[in-house]
Amino acid sequence: MAYYNLGLINLKMGNNQQALEYLKKAIENFIANYGEIDMHVSDTFEAIGETLYRMGIFKDSYDFLMKSYKIMLKIIEEVYSSEDEGFDESKQVRLQVRLAFILDKMGIVASMRANSSSETGDEDSEFWREQSGLYFNQSLELKSEVFGDHPHTADTHFNLAKYYV
Repeated sequence: MAYYNLGLINLKMGNNQQALEYLKKAIENFIANYGEIDMHVSDTFEAIGETLYRMGIFKDSYDFLMKSYKIMLKIIEEVYSSEDEGFDESKQVRLQVRLAFILDKMGIVASMRANSSSETGDEDSEFWREQSGLYFNQSLELKSEVFGDHPHTADTHFNLAKYYV
């Protein structure tokens, strides 16, 4: 956990390379101790994705965010399948919120990939633009369900507005 926290501190301070080094150590430890389907692993992949985004490495950023997203889906699936063991609705809501924030980041990175693809004349530009809109819409649906009218929901509305402009 110490490497993870050091990674986040360095990320907030703008020391992206140092953050990345700590987060990579953290992911190794978390996978060794908890396995791949764990909230610590998902959160660390998300933090690595954000770090790479800040470094302008959009392809790798997207890949790590996708790993985080897939793990989060598996965790949510486990929570839903354990209903007969005492369904925890508050845990489900917290996981949906985490998923929504991951989707927002995926939408932002997909949008950046679309922009960089269009600048280089890459034909993937439209694909990434569409992906961006899909991620923002999925996030908005989750946030609207959990928060209703709230600044978190407004953030996603803003991202969608930029998508349509």
